[in-house]
Amino acid sequence: MLKNLTITQIAKIAFVFLIISFFISTIVFYLLYSSLEKVNDKILVSKTLQYSFSDIKTNTQKLLTSGYLKETLGELNKSVVVYETLLDKFNLIIKEDNINIASDWYICMKELKNINK
Repeated sequence: MLKNLTITQIAKIAFVFLIISFFISTIVFYLLYSSLEKVNDKILVSKTLQYSFSDIKTNTQKLLTSGYLKETLGELNKSVVVYETLLDKFNLIIKEDNINIASDWYICMKELKNINK
């Protein structure tokens, strides 16, 4: 088959093959990059959520041991608001994975209400 082709025709076929290969590799790269970006977003929000929950635990301990209840309660409430905001963002990101951590947060909020009382 290649015996009957001229060098110009072979070069044109090679060029078309090169262009098609470039487009395919670009599409594959884009798909991989976008999936890695989603994973990175999940990890970043998850880590931030963990740090935020850690703040809630710290502020809860301060509340139980501090003499400045009004200030400490304000700090605790701020950390709860931050956590709830991050939790909403996290739930939006992981919604496609069918994971829901709202039940864990409900238990935590129940305990925080008991502490506030």
